[in-house]
Formats: sequence, structure tokens, C-alpha cells
Amino acid sequence: MRTIRTIPELREALRDRGDVGLVPTMGAFHEGHLSLFRAARAESDVLVASLFVNAAQFGDPQDLAAYPRGFDHDAALAEALGLRPFDLDDEARSLYHAGAAIASNYLVTLHGAASRLFEAAGAPPEALVPLMKRTIENGFELTGPIARGDWETVDGHMRAIHEQTPELETMYRVLAEATRP
Repeated sequence: MRTIRTIPELREALRDRGDVGLVPTMGAFHEGHLSLFRAARAESDVLVASLFVNAAQFGDPQDLAAYPRGFDHDAALAEALGLRPFDLDDEARSLYHAGAAIASNYLVTLHGAASRLFEAAGAPPEALVPLMKRTIENGFELTGPIARGDWETVDGHMRAIHEQTPELETMYRVLAEATRP
């Protein structure tokens, strides 16, 4: 196990290491964490766990002060599972948390939006799950009309969304632009 405290150090440590499984935590590891670690370990070449007690998640400062912090205990458990805990500089914590929110929360939002489009087309939304899994398994390799530069097809998507699910039009347009290679 290695404790990493900066983002550049983490980038260097993970360079050319294969698929990385990240389990973001607030420390105080318990069986639920261990289950996540085991699952991530089974699906990844390298397993990384973060220990970040996010003050923004506590409304009462006393709750934050009382939150258990046992880095040595957590690090020992992590090491036993082959994990690599790391610390972040305080000024990087908001960016770290934003990245974790995008990766988890927005994935849920994207699945919901795609499901609404499938339903509007008469297709079963559960058909999205294998596609989403394959995208992750393929290392997030961009495919489809945007990867090919086929903006005519993207424009066709925009017209269909405008007609059938206009509430998704802005999101699709912004994501298409953000995805442009």
C-alpha cells in the first residue's frame, strides 16, 4: 500500500497501470466499504480508495467533529485488500468531489434521460444497460456520430428530441458540444 497526497503524484502512480477502480469514501471503513473494495478489485487492474471527510456533507459542525477518523485503521484495512489510499490537498478537495459527483450522479441523470428517449421511441430502457457497461469496459472509447464527426446525424437527433422530448434538447446540445473531439 502507498499513501498518495497529491493529484500529480496519483497520476504518476497510475500511469500505464490499466483499469483503475476508485472507491471514494469518508473513511471509517466498515463491511459495506469492504464489499465495494472487493467488487472493484475483481473488475479493475488497480484499486484506489480515497479517504476524504467532506465538511460540506455535515450541517452541524459538532457532527463533523464527532465523525470517526481512523486513518491508520482504514489504511491497514485498505492495505489488506491491496488498495492504495491517498490524501488530497485541501484546495483540491472540491474538484475531487465534483469529479466524483459527475462520475456517479450525472451517470444516473444520463441514464434517466436516455431512458426517456428510448421510451419515446418505443424501445425498452433496460436495453441501455449493456451499452453503458460496454462503454465502461472499453475504457470510455468515444464511438458514434460525434466520434465520426457526423454532425448531420447529431442534427437529426436534435430535431427528433425537439419534437418528442423538448425538455432534453438543451442537455443533448450541451453534451454534444462538450463531447466534440
